[in-house]
Amino acid sequence: MKIKTSSYFLIFVLVAMLFVISQAITYRLLEAKLLLLLVAGVTLVFGITELVHELRSEDGRETAVQKVKPQEQIEIPSKPIRLASTMAWVAGVCLLSYLVGFLLAIPLFSFLYLKARGRGWLTATVFSVIVTASVYVIFEIGFKFYLYRGLLFDLF
Repeated sequence: MKIKTSSYFLIFVLVAMLFVISQAITYRLLEAKLLLLLVAGVTLVFGITELVHELRSEDGRETAVQKVKPQEQIEIPSKPIRLASTMAWVAGVCLLSYLVGFLLAIPLFSFLYLKARGRGWLTATVFSVIVTASVYVIFEIGFKFYLYRGLLFDLF
């Protein structure tokens, strides 16, 4: 089994996240500890999953990309168009957050983004509601951190 360069990078990231976790445990402030543990923990889970996937694909098993038949492949726009599209979405969510606040920008952005990517109405609506409810519960209720309400609501 030959280990690829990306696997070495993943191993480096996993070791770094283990170091972050070991340092976070020593913090006295609960909020700082939880944030670092959450970020490092999620990174560890995704990193281990990707490393296992890379190592298994070396054994001759098909990867997800190899399983796609040519007639099922979608056309990917050129890099400048994708970059411009991504920048427009980021600018849009920033502007929307500034104008109407996070609690309205999050569901609007997630719904519009999913609809633009071809998802169904039900999927886009349910996902938007779940994400917004999660953000509200985590920040507003859990951390007692009140999210920005928006410029338009400050005027009234």
